[in-house]
Amino acid sequence: MLKVVILDGYVDEPTCLGVPPYISPYPRYLAGAVWSYDKKAKVFYLTIDQIRTQRFFVEQFLNCDLLIVVAGMVVPGRYHVFPVSPCEISTIVLPWFKKPLKILCGPAAKHGFGVEGGKKTRNIENLFDAVIKGDDEVVIYDLLKNNLKLDQIDLKKKRKKSSDIREFAIKGSRVVTTFLLPALFNRRD
Repeated sequence: MLKVVILDGYVDEPTCLGVPPYISPYPRYLAGAVWSYDKKAKVFYLTIDQIRTQRFFVEQFLNCDLLIVVAGMVVPGRYHVFPVSPCEISTIVLPWFKKPLKILCGPAAKHGFGVEGGKKTRNIENLFDAVIKGDDEVVIYDLLKNNLKLDQIDLKKKRKKSSDIREFAIKGSRVVTTFLLPALFNRRD
């Protein structure tokens, strides 16, 4: 059974970091792409705050087929939560394992990883198997259709029209109910 972890590093865009649970549309669309491909797939939504407070989750990534990291640029401001930093990604999120397939998406993938407004972005692409420059959910859907073979897909692929996201948005709306709890990941179903 296909297992996918969506790690939300938070995206600093309007409506994304203002109200708990701080979920942006990105995880919803990504989950919708996975469930459009395989309605029985196990999709787990995990936040960077869970990694910060419960490090055992990092080891649990080994149990999945695909790890999708959603990240944005960090800009000055006051937050209830703080977006993932390049340093965190390189030290606690992706340090030692080859499996699962690791994908970066979100504004950090498209524009670089900024740690402060007005400063040069950092490149962390070498930590990932792929960095999506197109529309995340479209590329993930194609990746799944091509059996996780990166050489078979276009990482810059975009939606043809805005309504193309409708199915993914609807199917992915239940992702908030998959908020990862320790007991869920240890199940072998």
